[in-house]
Amino acid sequence: MSINSLQEIINIPELDAFHNYGDPYSNVRYYHHLKALVTSKFIKSNSDFNKIFLDAGAGLGPYSAIASPLFKHIYMFEYDESELT
Repeated sequence: MSINSLQEIINIPELDAFHNYGDPYSNVRYYHHLKALVTSKFIKSNSDFNKIFLDAGAGLGPYSAIASPLFKHIYMFEYDESELT
């Protein structure tokens, strides 16, 4: 598998909008995108616009951004104040 095809598979713009990885091929970016791929599939398969989405440990909120068109109410909680914008 080439680097370009790998980048296409794990391309989740919501994460890049919230994190600065410095290098598009960094291991941290790769890990975050794989985790987000699994999480976003779970979010989408369990979405119901009338349900509430809770993002506990939201950080900067990339998963809330993924869920925002799918849920009417989204609540984000973050303990680390430095993560809040």
